[in-house]
Amino acid sequence: MGEKPAIKTIINGPFIVKGLTELIDSSGTTIQVKSPTILCRCGNSKSKPLCDGTHVMSGFKDYRIKVRDGRFKSYIGKEITIHDNRRICSHPGTCYLELPTVFDMNKCPWINPDGDTVERIIATIKKCHSGALSYTVNGENFDNFCDEPSIKVVKHGPYVVQGSVELIDQRQPVAKEHYCLCCCGRSKNEPFCDGTHLKRQLKDKQR
Repeated sequence: MGEKPAIKTIINGPFIVKGLTELIDSSGTTIQVKSPTILCRCGNSKSKPLCDGTHVMSGFKDYRIKVRDGRFKSYIGKEITIHDNRRICSHPGTCYLELPTVFDMNKCPWINPDGDTVERIIATIKKCHSGALSYTVNGENFDNFCDEPSIKVVKHGPYVVQGSVELIDQRQPVAKEHYCLCCCGRSKNEPFCDGTHLKRQLKDKQR
């Protein structure tokens, strides 16, 4: 048995990853790494996604807002209920770009659970890497979708963690087996991504 995959948050410092010897870049290419691996969290490393110690020189501080974990709202349809947690969304836009008849930010309510087939809705929800979206069908709630432990380094975006990789931090993800971690150093929901990298227009040439 190998070491159990885990990510430890260092206060005002990087992420330390243990139990994984591979990362996945945005093209799906596997990057071989050693365990432990130290990942940049300040957003300024010249060796991204790896930490190069820049956080020390820049005086990086991780800013945390205590009440950020949950703001659930349920949208009840004829065959499926869609659950949404805005506070942990990393805002990649996958849901409304892929299924605009169900997810439309210009409408209120913005989710229509009867806007498409249950199968297509479930397929889209499963692409929600942050854990903001989940669903209930026939009285059973579904919020775990991933099996194999992995960390995907999204180009110009967060670390997408899947497959029950333990997070060693004072805060815990809502969905234990898939969540997004901030890598730009500006999230107000540390250590989780809150979409701030989009406003900051983070550019990672190394990824």
